[in-house]
Amino acid sequence: MIRLATLTLEEVLPLITHVQGKAELQNHRFGVSSLRLQCFKRSVVCVKCGIKGSFFAVEKNHESDTSPHLNMYSIDGDGTEVLMTKDHIVPVSRGGEESLKNAQTMCCICNCEKSDSYLDDEMKKSIKRTLLKWRRQGMSEIDIWKRLQNKGCCQEIGFVPKGHDLITIILDSLV
Repeated sequence: MIRLATLTLEEVLPLITHVQGKAELQNHRFGVSSLRLQCFKRSVVCVKCGIKGSFFAVEKNHESDTSPHLNMYSIDGDGTEVLMTKDHIVPVSRGGEESLKNAQTMCCICNCEKSDSYLDDEMKKSIKRTLLKWRRQGMSEIDIWKRLQNKGCCQEIGFVPKGHDLITIILDSLV
């Protein structure tokens, strides 16, 4: 993730709309009508743990991306940034709608805990060994995150991680 700018909640929330559109702040143009952003406009607080969104970041996934997007972050008690997410109250995989009435704000940690993803104990041990090896090799948390997102790492850890698995993998490796 490449951060281009940070914006206050007060700068961004009034711009969010249900009508297709874009806005520009600090010389960056980004969409302001996604369901995710509408969910954040309704509430910046995680429905499970109560952590509150603190700021928005204008970010790109890759250097070659031409359209940046907004992500909302909170700051936890340790000063660590925590990504805020849109959660489906009733998962789409279980018949839930892709609608604002089926959406709620959750921090990524709580959203992952809610997930129905399952990693067995043997897989967790294998992943932990690999992550510890990477840390001993001097890889930062950001480098590990990027490596886990790369499908080429799947042979090293033994499976293809989904987005919500990545947080679980990292959190479990810290225990």
